[in-house]
Amino acid sequence: MLDKIRRLIELSAGEFEHVDISLIAHLDGTRCLLKAWGARDVLQQAGLFHQAYSKGILKDKKFISQSQRKLIAEVIGSQSEDIVYHYSACDRDAFFNSLLLNNKPDYVDRFLLCAVQLEPQLLNDLCEMFVATELEMALNDPHRNLLQDERFRAFLAKLAPYLSRGANNKVAQLLT
Repeated sequence: MLDKIRRLIELSAGEFEHVDISLIAHLDGTRCLLKAWGARDVLQQAGLFHQAYSKGILKDKKFISQSQRKLIAEVIGSQSEDIVYHYSACDRDAFFNSLLLNNKPDYVDRFLLCAVQLEPQLLNDLCEMFVATELEMALNDPHRNLLQDERFRAFLAKLAPYLSRGANNKVAQLLT
C-alpha cells in the first residue's frame, strides 16, 4: 500500500501529497469495510485509493486528462482506476437527489458535464463505495452524528438494491 501511495505522491495525485495518519486510517478503513462486505479485489483497491483525484480537481471541477488517468491506472490497476474516476467525477447532488426522488440514481459526470449511462456493475460499485466511505467517517467520527441524520438514513435505505448483501447487513444493523 505505501509503495502505491508513494507512487501517487510522485504523480501529484489527490490528497496523497498531504498524507497523514487520519487519511491513511480513512482509506484503509474504507477498504476494510469493503473487504468485510465481500467486495471484489478491484473495489477494495479502489476504496484504498478513492482520493486519487480529490486535490484541487474537486474544487475546480476541471477535466481529468486521459494521460493522468493512464498513469493512475498503472499504479492501482485499470478497473480500480475506473471506479475511482467515476467516484470522483460523480455529480453527487444529481446522483443523490435522483435516488431520493425517483428511487434511481442518475449519473452525471461533472468533469465532462454530461449524463452517462453506467454499466450495472460500475453503478453497484459506486453505490458500495459511497456507503463505505460515508460509513467509515460516520463510525469513526462521533461528532458528525451522521447516522442520526434522517436524510442520510433515507439515502442508505434507497441504496439497498445496489448494495451487496454484506453492505446491506451492515446498513440494517446501523439503522436499527
